[in-house]
Amino acid sequence: MAKGTVDRIIPDKEYDFGFIKQDEGDDDVYFRTYWVEGVPKTQVSVGMRVEYEARRTSQGLQTKWVKAIVHQEQTPTEPKQMGYCFLNPYNFVRYLDNPTPEPTADSPEKLLMWRCPPPPHDRYVGLSGRITCKVKTITPLFISDSHAIGDENGHKTYRFFRYGGKPALPASSLRGMVRSVYEAATNSCFAVFDDRRLEFRERPEYGNKVKDGAGIVNELPDSDNEGEIVLCHIAKVGAYYEGDDQWKNVLGRKPDGQSWECGDWAVARAKSLRQGYVVRELSTAKDRLQPLGDGEKYIEGRLKITGKDEGTTKRSEFLFLNPDKHGCLGIVSFGTKEMKEYNSVLAGQREHEELPASPQSSKLSKGNLVWVETEGKGKHRRTKRIVRVQVPRIPYRHTIGELLPDFLHHCTNYDALCPACRVFGWVYQKEKGEEIPQDKVTAYAGRVRFSHGEAEERTLGYEDPKPLAILSTPKPTTTEFYLLNSNGEPGPDVDYDDESARLRGRKFYRHHGEASPQEYTRAPMDEPQKDNQNRTVRDALKPGAKFAFTVNFENLAPVELGALLYALELEDDLVHRLGYAKPLGFGSIKVTIDEVEMVDWPTRLQSLEADAGWQATDPEQIVDLKDKFLHAMRALYDGEFSKVLGDLCGLLSEPPDGLQVHYPRTDPKPDPEGKNYEWFVGNKKRIDSVTLDLASEDKRGLSLIDKDGRENRG
Repeated sequence: MAKGTVDRIIPDKEYDFGFIKQDEGDDDVYFRTYWVEGVPKTQVSVGMRVEYEARRTSQGLQTKWVKAIVHQEQTPTEPKQMGYCFLNPYNFVRYLDNPTPEPTADSPEKLLMWRCPPPPHDRYVGLSGRITCKVKTITPLFISDSHAIGDENGHKTYRFFRYGGKPALPASSLRGMVRSVYEAATNSCFAVFDDRRLEFRERPEYGNKVKDGAGIVNELPDSDNEGEIVLCHIAKVGAYYEGDDQWKNVLGRKPDGQSWECGDWAVARAKSLRQGYVVRELSTAKDRLQPLGDGEKYIEGRLKITGKDEGTTKRSEFLFLNPDKHGCLGIVSFGTKEMKEYNSVLAGQREHEELPASPQSSKLSKGNLVWVETEGKGKHRRTKRIVRVQVPRIPYRHTIGELLPDFLHHCTNYDALCPACRVFGWVYQKEKGEEIPQDKVTAYAGRVRFSHGEAEERTLGYEDPKPLAILSTPKPTTTEFYLLNSNGEPGPDVDYDDESARLRGRKFYRHHGEASPQEYTRAPMDEPQKDNQNRTVRDALKPGAKFAFTVNFENLAPVELGALLYALELEDDLVHRLGYAKPLGFGSIKVTIDEVEMVDWPTRLQSLEADAGWQATDPEQIVDLKDKFLHAMRALYDGEFSKVLGDLCGLLSEPPDGLQVHYPRTDPKPDPEGKNYEWFVGNKKRIDSVTLDLASEDKRGLSLIDKDGRENRG
């Protein structure tokens, strides 16, 4: 019995294959992933230890049988080393469970940190005053202005926000920054939360691809009649190959130089092979094609073009052959349920820009080219599912919101608003088609008002115009980063189909310590690339720029004011994150409270003096107010509240020494094309898939992983 290590895995159209590096022996041993016993084929990964018996064939060594060694051994020739590690640019501040028992009016401070009605606006019943804050930039800072946007061949250039002709920090940005911390620190509702669609993924249990057939939508269903899809023959059209083998890349351009689009009519010279037609030449008219060769014929139909997703090995598009000329394979019916699912998936992909090629239409329409899965036989055969691509992404069972406790959804009841909605303001979010009674309270004005941050001009220093690296979009389908299992721990197998799964919490971008030009400038640095994937920023501020802003507050209870002061100033060694390009290291600022003034209303209302009734607050009183808030939260949530503070500290403090902060990738140096998806492709191939640690424990970092699942030690 021999032992070895899976050295590489090569994706294949039918079954992935790979090679085993022997512990004793020079030749690598060939195997197929589905031959490996002891683990699902989807979990066979580079670095996995296996035992096997090999036989020699005309093409080299091949396994007779192979079995995974579940308890991983260390490869004797390659001892594990940490090597280069990095921190992900974002993590999550966890939320806390519903306190038990829920607080009542007998414990007012606890109740104010839970859910209760807000105070009225027609009288003064709490503390009112003004907080003056100072700001210092720790890393480069950029906040975009809505004016003076440049556009050069799709590459956009933005300038820093200006107020009165001078750089300034927008009040709305400051307010949003502070509210995000306030929400996390008080376990308030998720005020900004998108739960409009199901998440999607490629599901292995659904099969490698839709095998039942290709079809053309002939009729759409309605309340009285079912729809109809005509099944047709297809021909493979080579595309996306690398190299000079031109017949494999026949999907070039039309004779007029325009690109082919999904649904375009085309004629082709094709060769008939055992597995079907393969197009050798494509054009818009038969007389533009070369004469037929051996085994070739002319065919015609419409092109099904869906583009190449990042990280896939796709090499072909398809020509759906004209059923009137090349034969019909049958007609299947479908209903409004299948049509709605198709439209829901397509709408979500369009909204989140997940379509590598433009679809024929914005929703299922007559004449659309589709792939279908069917059920039943003969005249009872009908459509089970309609999809846009052969390897489809289909809905998870649960939406994002279904994995979030109800009490953390956006507040709906005026008499039970969360701490953040009572202080910063609240608007009822109407459900689609909902009738709202006239006597229902649907809004509450916030009790804090932020001013713009005004700059100390002598401290301003400007960075040169910078073409930034490509910024990634949020990907909640990266479940090993976004979800926790039922025990509140990271896990590679948890997803949105799991009823016991839970969202990690509120997303925060990590403080980088010092922003690195290698990370935020799109390489090469001596002549950075500019295209429609990245942006250039002008007048970004250097570290050391200083600003001042004020926060006016009304009718705050002492514990609410303490929470606001904490959210503004944080701990001594923590920073806020503000503005654009936070994942690249921009936007770390330090806020300090310069002065807190309270207003004594009886004195002020009895005097005509401008400053009557205003009194400066003693610094010790500011500390006492913060402590009152922290004490109330600890009393309400016991020791669990320390986990929230731990997550905030882990993300908003200096990162551990020696760890860079950047998106997951395959190499220590950033790729100018931003191919970060290759790390995630490789991670899914590993039996020991990497998950993101909890924010307070995220100190060791992640390893570099290539698209085949191998670790790169840097």
